[in-house]
Amino acid sequence: MEELKDLFQGKKRKHSRSAGADEIRSFKTKFVRYYMFDFVLLFKIKKIRLMRIVIMLFVGLISTIVFAQAPKVDFLGQLSYTNKLSDVWGFEKCGKEYALVGVSNGVSIVDVTDPQNPQELFFESGAYTNWRDIKTWNNYAYVVNEGSGSLLIMDLSELPLSIETYNWTGGMYDGEMLTFNTAHNIFIDENGIAYLCGSDLTQGVFYLDLNSDPINPTILGGYQDNYVHDLFVRGDTMWTAEYFQGRIVAFDITDKENEIPLGLVNTPQNAAHNIWLSDDGKFMFTTDETSNGYIAAFNVEDPTNMFQVDSYYSNPGSGSIPHNTFVKGNYLVSSYYNDGVTVADISDPSAITQVDEYDTTTDAGYGFDGCWGVYPYLPSGIILATDINEGLFILGDINQSFGANSIIGNACDDADSNTENDVFVDEGCTCIGELPINVNNNFLNLKVFLQGTFEENFTGIPFMRNDLGEAGLIPLSEPYSDFAEFTHIDGGGETTDLSIINAPGNSAIVDWVFIELRSAETYEVVATKSALLKKDGIIVNTSGLSNLKFVVPDGQYYVAIRHRNHLGIMNANPIYLSGGPSIFIDFTKLTTSTYGEYAQVQIGSVKAMWAGNANLDSKIIYQGASNESNDIFFRVLQDMNNPSAYTNFITSGYFNQDINMDGNVIYQGQNNDTNYIFFNVLNAPNNTTLSSNFVINEQLP
Repeated sequence: MEELKDLFQGKKRKHSRSAGADEIRSFKTKFVRYYMFDFVLLFKIKKIRLMRIVIMLFVGLISTIVFAQAPKVDFLGQLSYTNKLSDVWGFEKCGKEYALVGVSNGVSIVDVTDPQNPQELFFESGAYTNWRDIKTWNNYAYVVNEGSGSLLIMDLSELPLSIETYNWTGGMYDGEMLTFNTAHNIFIDENGIAYLCGSDLTQGVFYLDLNSDPINPTILGGYQDNYVHDLFVRGDTMWTAEYFQGRIVAFDITDKENEIPLGLVNTPQNAAHNIWLSDDGKFMFTTDETSNGYIAAFNVEDPTNMFQVDSYYSNPGSGSIPHNTFVKGNYLVSSYYNDGVTVADISDPSAITQVDEYDTTTDAGYGFDGCWGVYPYLPSGIILATDINEGLFILGDINQSFGANSIIGNACDDADSNTENDVFVDEGCTCIGELPINVNNNFLNLKVFLQGTFEENFTGIPFMRNDLGEAGLIPLSEPYSDFAEFTHIDGGGETTDLSIINAPGNSAIVDWVFIELRSAETYEVVATKSALLKKDGIIVNTSGLSNLKFVVPDGQYYVAIRHRNHLGIMNANPIYLSGGPSIFIDFTKLTTSTYGEYAQVQIGSVKAMWAGNANLDSKIIYQGASNESNDIFFRVLQDMNNPSAYTNFITSGYFNQDINMDGNVIYQGQNNDTNYIFFNVLNAPNNTTLSSNFVINEQLP
């Protein structure tokens, strides 16, 4: 009898249940004990060897029946990254499947429809951090991180052609403006309520309604008593993993402003990390993120009286650490750091049995490396896994065919006279026409200095002042639509918010700039974008991210940067855009060639755009027709707050005549803008005669 018990309670070499689990019989054990053992006694088979053979045949049969629907974790494909990875989530649209991958420096969107050939479509740069978490609701992805940058919102409705990004930096709650920057984790329930935990807004959880405006959600309330590491919500019950208390707490959150604690339970090793509920809601599964940590099962039918029914670990005694576990039918699919991806049968939650695994790393035992995240819910059945160092893994059934259901990119007819380039692509999976061939999303990273606000600090590191931002003078809407000299093409009307303008340190905004893509053949402007310039010279989009997106056909382009009172510049050598990696152009370097002669002013070891083009005529003139000195003079003289027409009056505000960009227009007196024009003209490299009526011309074709 004991030999039979030993035979049926044995696990695969690497897998074990915790103490106490041996007293609970699995389905296989019960079947054999009550039926097979009686069968053996009936026929008085006395040789234990024969008994083992017969019993093993039955176990094999039962295993086939029980495990037939287990998720497969065969290796299908892999995508490597230079930077480390964190979490992963999935997204499906019109039969195409995508991985949303957290990378230490941003978010990667990968087409995994053909899992053996994953293709990165987009990369959205962000703050450098080891923690990035992603969830989706309808056609939007919501991304939090522990670095900075607030809640990144990505509109995925136009995949695979394009994405749009937004940043939510906070909102009104109870009459107060709350500012949000970082969070450890995010969960979105079946009703479109997002729960952000471990944030700078509250250590616990705060709730956002994504339904009325998915890019500007409404704060509904929150729980603040303890630090929450992760959570799970279904219906009106919230389950929080309170890591430092080592416990799971259940709350009734019917009233989002008045959550009611229902009960709590400690996890086996008091390191409660993540939670997922069974489909029927009767059982909760948790991970203890610690050496030799358990994945545990709890009966939660009565949240006021939760109790553990089983626990197991993947590799007993090795020190390996479980991270996140997810319920998929009768199975748990888990990311298990150095043990990779594991699959466990939970058809009987009191007898968890690991049935499959795929190790993403050669590392073993204790350590926070290996598999961070796993996502098992794509319609095709493939499983996405992110290994911190080894990249994105696509796992599944090696014998399955993939991608057959996708219609995106297939030819169609939109019923007009031209069907040459019609394809399926839009949100409703319907047909659109005349899509230009080889149109790609292209990303530029640009750096430039404005002479008017340029400084060097005591360390010798060049930067720019943000006097306009500190004075609250930078408009939240781009200013270039107000000037006839700036023509928007596929751009215009860009807006930002104060949290971006007033970002800390060198991320603070100096001013708006105007970016142009120009044809390499004709210099014609083909696309524009208003963007924001940081103190360190990096140009960012209105969400504060450095990747500037242009959707243009493959080809050669010049990049021009213009400003409302500085002379514009353009790279001397066109760049080739074809949807590849982001291209960086640093216009501050002396070695970066610009179009024309003396297009920028040299300041020590860097270059900057010439300051002084106050009247937007593409010239800097101190004396003579259309000179900037007169523009400054009349701005001061005509100020309604200067009724006496004093020439040394100071006009404050956001004006083009504020050449040094300190928030004041000054014609005469200390820090006056007229002298800035004078010395620029006098010191221009090609003004060899030191003439005060020399003209500095903008070097743009």
